[in-house]
This record gives sequence, structure tokens and C-alpha cells, in this order.
Amino acid sequence: MSILSCRAVGNLLRSFTIGVASVAASLLPPPVVADDPGLTGPYAVTTVEYDTGSNAILPALEGYPGPVELQGMVAHPANLAAGPFPVVLLLHGRHTTCYEPALVPGPGESSTIAGAVFEWPCTAGRLPIPSHRGYDYLAQHLASHGFFVISVSANGINARDIQHPSLGMTTRGLLALEHLAMWLQYATVGGEPYGSRYRGRLDFSRVGLVGHSIGGDGIAVLELLNQLLGEPFGIRAAFMLAPTDNLRLDLSKLDLAVVLPYCDGGLPTLPGIRYFDDPVHVAEGARRSHYQLTMRGANHDAFNSYWSVTAPVPGGYDDWDLAVLYGAVGPDDSACGTTVAGNERLLPADQRAAVVPLATAFLARHLGVDIGSSDAELAEILTGDVPPPSGLGAVVRGAYRAADGTPGVRVVDEFDQPSSLALNALGGLSFGIGLTRHTLCGGPAPQPVDCLHDPSAVIDPHMVGTTERAWGPPGLPRLALGWASADAGYVTLIPEQHGDVREAAVLQFRIALDPTDPANPPGVDRDFLVGLVDDDGHWATARVADWSRALDYPAGSAGPLNPKPLLQGVRIPLTAFDGVDLQEVRAIVLALGALPGQAQGAVFLSEIRFSD
Repeated sequence: MSILSCRAVGNLLRSFTIGVASVAASLLPPPVVADDPGLTGPYAVTTVEYDTGSNAILPALEGYPGPVELQGMVAHPANLAAGPFPVVLLLHGRHTTCYEPALVPGPGESSTIAGAVFEWPCTAGRLPIPSHRGYDYLAQHLASHGFFVISVSANGINARDIQHPSLGMTTRGLLALEHLAMWLQYATVGGEPYGSRYRGRLDFSRVGLVGHSIGGDGIAVLELLNQLLGEPFGIRAAFMLAPTDNLRLDLSKLDLAVVLPYCDGGLPTLPGIRYFDDPVHVAEGARRSHYQLTMRGANHDAFNSYWSVTAPVPGGYDDWDLAVLYGAVGPDDSACGTTVAGNERLLPADQRAAVVPLATAFLARHLGVDIGSSDAELAEILTGDVPPPSGLGAVVRGAYRAADGTPGVRVVDEFDQPSSLALNALGGLSFGIGLTRHTLCGGPAPQPVDCLHDPSAVIDPHMVGTTERAWGPPGLPRLALGWASADAGYVTLIPEQHGDVREAAVLQFRIALDPTDPANPPGVDRDFLVGLVDDDGHWATARVADWSRALDYPAGSAGPLNPKPLLQGVRIPLTAFDGVDLQEVRAIVLALGALPGQAQGAVFLSEIRFSD
């Protein structure tokens, strides 16, 4: 059949409902766990602290209102002759800069904010908080796998960033550029105090960036500066930990992963999601691979060992508890509240341990480093198809967008056009059957900025307000779907010239349920059937819950920070649609109410595509 009629699709939806009993609990065997990138690599590691002084970079640096140090730490393979090694630069975020030694926590005591201050240089009797050493766990692990890691100290910026027009964000990028330039000199012509030790040992054609908190904006500025300077550094990839995104800079041309801590009390709106969302608004052609990694139970600060409650110096705290203290959220959140029985919170050490395999897999894949795993195995970890054995104390749920030009990728719809209610990106008809809600929201005007049934109840991390939308990219375009019957569904047709999807491996989309809609009672998970139909009318279905937990009711209970309507990825292997001719796919059908107990619901849908 070359065209599917509404009546035919309606019959299919009823067939899906009748045939639910025959849907297997799992259509494929459990995935085989890949080699673990969380295991220490083969290289012995050397660490070197360097410091040219607290006043090394004077206020002339972009007119900054105070001195900024040129200080950092490098971790690299002890056997430099095995290089040259790709370069990874780490940039920490905003934290207190100096502490009172008399208030160092004793054995068994937690670090507190008492005795930690913002100043630079530290006055007599106080010592610097070495925020740049808070990622030693990651730097040394990466070095053991053959990376040359530079961790930058930015205490001078933190001490006075509130006095600066950009809150020091642009200065952070300039500071990072200074460090790269210095190490480029050591790697090419040499220089004191290292002589020729590092000459020829660093590969600046393969550079990765890691930014935590406002360090995220800093490395975004660094990438912009690198482009303006004609790309003297081969920056290929960025790994973001709970980043800010105040400047809304375009990083779509970098391979990028963003880690979103679900219990982030420092940046509770999770602005880092925009690094993943914004490339939807960039024209196809040069966009690279992007990953969204949501870490349940993680907070903002514990990625840095000097910022958490287990820090060996003053200044550490639990940022979710601080949000409670300041009244941003109630103390009884079921997922994130540290005093609530059965909460999901991770210990700081477990949170850091969960980052290690993710960062290693990402940087190895996109900087071309052999760590003993194939590219396919690394990709499975990053897309969430297969978890690594290490770091399993954390639940990490993801979403993935393949680079433009990846074989098999076909964008069906991103819901960013005024016509998206009726036509998908391929030119095929799209329509709903028996829906109570079928609207576009969140994206470019004239789409409304709010998607939630009750925008006052919880925060929508994907939402961009009208004022910000006027100068920067809009929020994530979404299709809002609601239903109240078993035969309700959504259909998008695939034109004949686009129906051959044999090169693809999966059908994927992003989705979340609306926790503010009465159709989704608190704590009730959603699930539905996804169907493919071919030109001869053959069809097969798969349950979302067999392949993703994206339709689970969001964790937490203490609005407005939780529960979060955060869209997660669903990736269904095309092999799950047995009997469908993948050379002639004509329709994607979401049978929203077909499963038992699922005759009502409300979800947000985004980015339907066939992918690798």
C-alpha cells in the first residue's frame, strides 16, 4: 500500500491493542557488557604541579578586576616516549578560593562552608583551595590510558568574578587559552623549567575539553576563541559536568557530552541541557555527535573532590541541602532529600566513580585513543545501550544524536516548523487519532514557550523564556500528546523515497511524561507500543519499556525542582520489528493507549529519527 489512510491506521491501532498479549517481554537477549573503560589503563602516571605565581596574569587580562594565577597540574603517561598524546584540558567552576587551616575537618567530620572565603591571593594565614586538583581521580585515570591532561586553576577569577561584566566567563576562556598556548610552546620549542622534556610529546591536533559548572561556559568561550584565531588547537570534543550555559554559544561542531546531575542544587534548572538541545536549531551539515547523560542521585559539587562534604579542607557542602536551606526546595524530596529514607542520593565517591568510564569512553572515542574497546563498544556505553561494569552505583539515562552524515541516519521530525503538526521533516503526513492534546510547544515562535500543563508547578529544564528567545536559540521544540482512550495514537508517514532504512540500526526519539498533567498520577509509569508498517501493510510493534525507562514517572516530589520533565532517549533496534520490510517502511505508529493500564496519559515527544 503506497498511502496509509486514517481508517487503515485506526484499524492498525485497534490491532495493536488486541495483539498486546503477544508482545514479548524482551525481543532481544540482554546486551553483552562492553570492555570497561573504567578500569585503569596500561600506563604508569606522572603528575606535575606548575605555578608561575598568584599574579602571573595581571588585570590587563581582558580588564579583569584583579590578579589571576597561571597555575595548574598535568597528569600524563610516565613514558613520554610512547607519545605524542592527545591533550585534555580540565576547567573547574566557581567555588571559594581560600580557607582557614584551623577549621580543617578532623577524622570523620564533614567539610562545611565555615572558614572558606573568596579572595585572591590568600591573605596571611589562609591557604588556597586547590579546586583544580579536585579532578585528580579523572585526570590520573585518563593519563593511564594515554592522555596528556592539563587541569587549570582559576581561583583568581573566582575571587572577583561578581565584579566582572560576564561574571568571569570570558576570562575563563582566555585563561584556558593561556594554558594551552604555554603547553604548546613546551611541546614544540621547549622552555624552562622543563627544557626539551615535552618536545614532540603532546598532540595538539587532538584536544578535548572538560568543563565543570561555570567552567562549561569557560570552555565554550575557549572554543570560540580558537575559531577566531584560525584554530591553532585541534579542539574536537567537549565533556561537560553540570555546566552553565549563560552565553548560549554554539558547540554543535564539537563532539559533545553533557552530564546532568538530577539532584543539582547549585544549578537546579539544569541549564546544561541546552548544549544538547540547541543543535536542533542548527542547520544540518556540520553537527557532530552529541550525548545527554542524566545521572540520578548526583548533585552539582561532588564531581570535584574539594567541593563535596567529604572534602579535606573547608568549603565543601551538599548543594542540594544548601538549596533546601535557602528555601528553593522542601527538605522532603523523595529522590534528592538527604534526610529522606530511600532517597536516590549517591555518595560523593560513587558519583565521581560513575563519571570515570563515561568520560574515558567519550574522549577515547572522539579523540581516537585505543583503550582496548572497539568504537562500537564505546558507542554503546555512551548511547546507554550497554552500561559499563564500573560506575554501576549510579543510574545514568541518556539520549544520543548522531553526527550529520552518519550512515543510516534519517531525521523524521524535529517538530521545529509551523507545519510540523501536519507534515514531518521528510514531507510525510503526521496526525493524531483520538488525542486530547496535539500541539507544538517549546520551540521557535509562534510555538508557546511553556509546554507543561501547569508551568507553575515544576521547572521545565528545556524551556527558554520569551525574552531570552529574542536574543538566543529557543527552547527544545516538542510535540505535546495527550490521550484518554485505548485506541489513541500518533502516526507519521514515511514517503516512498525515504522508506529504505536498512542502513539504520535503531528507531529513536526523545520523550518525557508531563508530571503536572492529571492524566499522569504521581508515581504511575507510562508505556506504549511503537509500530513500524511497511508498504505491504506488514507491521510489528515493540514496547518502549523493553528498551528504555524514559517513560517512568520522574523522580522526586518536592516541587518546583522535582519531578523533572526531562526528555530521555528511546532507542529501539530495527531487528525488534520482525516481519517488516525495512526497505519499504511507510509509517511509524505510536499506539499510546494500547497497553493495559495505559488508556490515559500525557507526554512530550521530540526528535524522531532512524539512527546508527
